[in-house]
Amino acid sequence: MTRMAPLSPEATVQALMSAVEAKQPILRSHSERVAWLAAEIARRLELPESEVAIVRLAGLVHDV
Repeated sequence: MTRMAPLSPEATVQALMSAVEAKQPILRSHSERVAWLAAEIARRLELPESEVAIVRLAGLVHDV
């Protein structure tokens, strides 16, 4: 049996979003817009980039 390497958090989110988009394609552009806006707000709040990345991921999956 071949063991698979664990996915990064972003790869995991992308896989999850691909599954959701298969059922509701409109969510892709919506989730990407929410993720972008959430990251921009986090930057304007002067959060560290590590936290901006977390906020962006949260924006991607907010409808899941």
